[in-house]
Amino acid sequence: MSQLERQLPRRISTAQAVIRESEWNEVLATRLILTLALVIGFFLRVWQINNLGYNTDEAVYSGQAAAIAADPALKDLFPIFRAHPLLFQFILALGFNFGVNDLTGRLISMVIGLVTIYLVYRIGGLHFGEFAGGMAAVFMAFVA
Repeated sequence: MSQLERQLPRRISTAQAVIRESEWNEVLATRLILTLALVIGFFLRVWQINNLGYNTDEAVYSGQAAAIAADPALKDLFPIFRAHPLLFQFILALGFNFGVNDLTGRLISMVIGLVTIYLVYRIGGLHFGEFAGGMAAVFMAFVA
């Protein structure tokens, strides 16, 4: 057995270790990008979250959710089936069972926005690779 044949397993093992380390660095980088996207998304969604009153859509959705939650003050003002599909209003009504206020609706919307950022990361990662998914999540953090 030549010297090259004796060194070959050790060289292959070293090459595999370098590849594993490179893969680990890529995973770490994409997780860091995802974390950055979620932190940016959280900050932009929470910063001055309750500084202004409800706008038109927020008022309608909250009113519908309050009607679904049978809030005595708002149930007569907002018909339950007014316009849009009611998934968000039903989720919001669950929070309104503990009391109706502006901040509850906005916090639920913020959580849904953060889940959307994560889903963009996962879907982008499945279709185009982890790095592309991470970058799509960063863009989504600024948009949604």
